Amino acid sequence: MRILFVAPPLPRANTTAQPLGFGYMASVLRANGFTDVAILDACSLNMSVEETIQAIKEHAPDVLGLTTMTVTVKNALKIAAAARRLLPGLKIAVGGAHATVCPDWVIADPNVDVVVRNEGEYSFLEVVKRWAGAESLAGVQGTTIKVDGEVIHHDQAPRIRNLDELPFPARDLMPMHVYKTTLAFPPHIRTRTTLYSARGCPYNCSFCSTAAVWGGHFCAMRSAGSVLDEIEEVIDRFGVYGFEFVDELTTLRKERLVEFCQGIHDRGLHKMRWVCSSTVRQMDYETARMMKEAGCSMVYMGVESGSPEILQTLNKQISVDQVVEAFAATRKAGLQRKACFMIGAPGETAATVDQTIALARRIQAERISLNVVTPYPGTEFYEKYVDKSVELDWDQAFSSDPDKPEEATIFYNLSGLPDEELQALWRRVRRSVELTPRNLLNVRMMVNRLTNRRNWRQLWNNFKGVVKIALDR
Repeated sequence: MRILFVAPPLPRANTTAQPLGFGYMASVLRANGFTDVAILDACSLNMSVEETIQAIKEHAPDVLGLTTMTVTVKNALKIAAAARRLLPGLKIAVGGAHATVCPDWVIADPNVDVVVRNEGEYSFLEVVKRWAGAESLAGVQGTTIKVDGEVIHHDQAPRIRNLDELPFPARDLMPMHVYKTTLAFPPHIRTRTTLYSARGCPYNCSFCSTAAVWGGHFCAMRSAGSVLDEIEEVIDRFGVYGFEFVDELTTLRKERLVEFCQGIHDRGLHKMRWVCSSTVRQMDYETARMMKEAGCSMVYMGVESGSPEILQTLNKQISVDQVVEAFAATRKAGLQRKACFMIGAPGETAATVDQTIALARRIQAERISLNVVTPYPGTEFYEKYVDKSVELDWDQAFSSDPDKPEEATIFYNLSGLPDEELQALWRRVRRSVELTPRNLLNVRMMVNRLTNRRNWRQLWNNFKGVVKIALDR
């Protein structure tokens, strides 16, 4: 069977996020005899929906796999409809985060044959085997199907506990040249790849859908040796030296992190640079120094708010003191930090935003991100606050818009404040934290922006945004 995976384009803006899920599924299919597999990363290639449909027509697959983020689900279904018209016998499977948490909504589309939920490697392999043998999909774990108009949700597939058993993602099927580095990397690292060292998260933040997407709070972790083997393969095959861990908590298990950092030294991987995410609870001076010496160029830490009350609403299970201690320790170790903030949680006020500004100034992160809380499906906030009787325009469900950096993106306001006031508070944070002499004179970040070609457009947009925010007194 000829199988084509497609990552649909975004409705606006663009990103280069490798479809690692497709990479894993393609490798599993290959290992089981299905070798005619291709991946079209239309999202990272910045293709239009029409260009994507034409590419599918030319490839003429027997099976089409589509992934869905919340902001791409409508484009995915447009592509499915067009592909079905052009290729009447085509089998269409849809997976990804949005399909996992909203399977009823996705399977209701007449062009979708099956929804593959949560981890898709083995569920989709079974689907392809059944289709190849002209068999029914009845009983395939981890899938949702329709039978005579009736929706059937099969049991969730067992979590993959031993991630080391999975083959490495099929990066040879991806356009590796387009995955340029972000500002988290030093200027001499030009391309990057993303990778998972773990799947899942043991925590339960109110705004996060990770548990729903992966199928529970269990965090499966790869061995340090497996991760290092994958890094060596990427360097040897593709000449890529930038690695961005996209799991939520790369630092969760200290002994594994120690083994990973030591392995970088033992294997002579001194040219590579990597970035990852951590909670503030796992970040102390010893850990930060070890990561810095092993080539970590930046760590992302979710701070979210400087208000203890808002942190409790977000169910962050951290304190302001822990935030301050973690950022002091990483600064002392010389490790670059990105602090991730959000405003607009239920109960947000001007006073709680002022607490966030004060904390952001105190911790002095090299970079910050600032989003408005968005209640995505699969989150506690979605279940608790979103009116399910109102049809939402998921195309607009962005938490930020890089094309309009001077404006907050407000998709569904949970704060109780008028949109105009929330917008003004967002600008106040940007102006108070980012437009400081320390940030504006950050030499490393400026050099990185000026030397990273992919960021010229973003740099110009940010410059215009900064001017507008600065003048908005």
